[in-house]
Order: sequence, then structure tokens, then C-alpha cells
Amino acid sequence: MSELVVSALDRKFLLHARKPFVEVGLMFGVAPEFVAERLNILLSSEGVLSDRQEERLLLLEVSDLKDEVLKRLRDVEDRDFAAVANVALRALKIIGERLDSRRKLVDADLQSIGEAQAKLFGRAFDKALSHIVQTLSGEQSPELVDAVVSDGLRLAVRELEASVVES
Repeated sequence: MSELVVSALDRKFLLHARKPFVEVGLMFGVAPEFVAERLNILLSSEGVLSDRQEERLLLLEVSDLKDEVLKRLRDVEDRDFAAVANVALRALKIIGERLDSRRKLVDADLQSIGEAQAKLFGRAFDKALSHIVQTLSGEQSPELVDAVVSDGLRLAVRELEASVVES
């Protein structure tokens, strides 16, 4: 089986996957049937969505379910109120658990980013200090110390700039 090629239009479809096919078709000038067929292929293919995109779609589906249940709750008869309310509570619980899970992932990502930045700054500072220590041995004039420290800091800046990733 050949690997699925995801086009720029496909990515736009995925961004709007929860909207009605007619609406998405009008947005991009294609038939709603094409949108439905393409989204069916994309969403049933492994590796098209990232874990976070799948998580977001799941949250949107549960949120839609919750909204539908809350609408029904307004019009439900007294004898059915508890059952419908229970479904709404379960949907809210799922959303809460997913959001907690997502928060933990974001916290872990932030922790990793912070650790990587700390290592990077440590390397740059170490490079600057190594330059200063290697250059200065014994008593030196304040002007020379200032010049060597400036050179060391420039080395640190170059080290940091070499690690910058443009987005």
C-alpha cells in the first residue's frame, strides 16, 4: 500500500474537520462530497494526525456531545432528567480529564524546553569563562581584563546565536 500524500488543501480540511462538509466546501470552492470523501480517507489513515490533533478532535467531539446533551436537558421530562444529566456529567468529566492530561503534557514540554535552555546557557557561559581563564593568568591591567571579558561574552553570544531556531 502506498503512503498517503497530504496536500496543503488536505491540511486545511483537517483544520475544519468538525465543520459541516457544505461549509468547508464553500470555503475552498469544492464539492461537499469531495470534502467528505477526502476527510474520510485522511482521518482513517494512520500518521496523518499528530497525537495532539487527534486529542483535539476527541475533545471537540465530546464537547459537541456535551452541548447536545445540555440542549436536551432543557426540554427533557422530569422522569428522564437524571439519565440525561448523568450523560452530561460524564461528558464534562471526560473533558476535564483530557484537559488535565493535556496540561501535564504541556508542563512536561515546558520542563524539557527549560532544561534545554539551561544547558545551552551553561555551555555559552562555560565557553566565555574558559576563554577568560585561558587568556588571563596572573596580574593583568583592568583594560586587558575588560577586553578579555568582552571577547568571552562575544563568544557566549555566538554560541547562543548558533543554537537559535527560526520559526
